[in-house]
Formats: sequence, structure tokens, C-alpha cells
Amino acid sequence: MKKHIIILINLAVLFLLINCNKYINTDSYEIMLNSISKDDIIKSDNILDKTSGIIGTLIYLKSNMIINQIPCKGGIDNPLQLYKKSWNCILLNDYNIDNYYIKKNSSISISYKQNHLTELYFDTLKNTVSPLIIDGIPCKNYVKFHINGKISLCMLAKNFKIKNILFQMGSQIEFDENGNLKRAIIYKKHIIHGTEYEGGILEFDKNVNITKYTKDIYG
Repeated sequence: MKKHIIILINLAVLFLLINCNKYINTDSYEIMLNSISKDDIIKSDNILDKTSGIIGTLIYLKSNMIINQIPCKGGIDNPLQLYKKSWNCILLNDYNIDNYYIKKNSSISISYKQNHLTELYFDTLKNTVSPLIIDGIPCKNYVKFHINGKISLCMLAKNFKIKNILFQMGSQIEFDENGNLKRAIIYKKHIIHGTEYEGGILEFDKNVNITKYTKDIYG
């Protein structure tokens, strides 16, 4: 009985915290609690999805702020976007994120796990020094990382050869934790190992042999 009462008290406290700080997403609560107070905020709105309901929160800051060491623009035109596993802001200044240089006014979305950068979205059009070169590979718009820091997924910023295979710009290339080519999503015709492939998903073994091909998944 005592255990149940303690659980109910904890749930009640969590409910009060969330409602007193409605702009804070519960999974990102600790980061935002250390960075933003009610006095910093003009207003907040829910981010809605037709099928999932509320998926995040828009936070309108009164002024520019340093959030988790990242310089973010404030004001009604630059809302902070807070989701379950990531958050988004417009960069106030040029900024170096884990040695990846992003230009000011770029829209960036960041996700961390165990204090390691795991995902990075950035606005290529505003990032004048794009593409980002990560592990020697030119990437644009969206990059994912393994916990060990190696690249996990990259959208190619230009035609680029990987493991002696020429992939076209826009292809999404996936790697394992050791840097081996694992999977590629292609949108145009490719010739690989002498065989022609239309758009679809290619899966590779460690010797870069194609083990599976799913054709025309994007119509």
C-alpha cells in the first residue's frame, strides 16, 4: 500500500511539473529546465500531427538565447521546436557542432544520446559552407551518427564514389559501426558491379556485394 502511495505522489508531482512548464517536452525536460524559464517565453503552442496528435511544442522566446551551449535566435519569427528526442532552433551565429561547422541563420535539429551527437538536420541552402564533410563523405540536410562517433547515415550532397561504387547526389547511404557500407536508398538509375538498378533499396555485405534489392519503393 505504501509503495502505491509513493508512486501516486510521484505521478502527481510529474503532472504538476509538466502543466506548470507546458512548453517542456517530458523526455527533454532536464535540458530545457536548465536553459529556459517561464520569464524567457512569449508563448508556446503544441505541434500537432493528424494521426499522432501532439508530437512536440513550439516555444517563442522573448530574446536570443544560448540553449545547451548553442546560440539560438529568439522572437516570434524564430520558434524553438521541441520534440521527444530532438530539438530545433535557428542559429544566431556561426557554430561548430562536434567539429561540424554550420552557418548562422541555418535551421538545425539536434539529437543526443549518452552525451553523443546522434542526429543532425541542417538547412543546406543557408549553410554556405555546405556540404558537411563527415568521415570524408559530402553530406547535406541530414546526418546520423553511431554512439562511437562514426557516421551512420548520410544524404549525399553530390555524386560520390564509396567503396568503388558511384552513388548519385541525393542517395541516402547507411554505414555500420565500423564504417562498412550497409545500405543505400537510391532514387535514380545506378550501375553497380556491372548490373543496372532502378530506384530502390540496396543492401550490402562487408565485401560490398549486394545481398538484397527492393525495387521502386518510391514509385
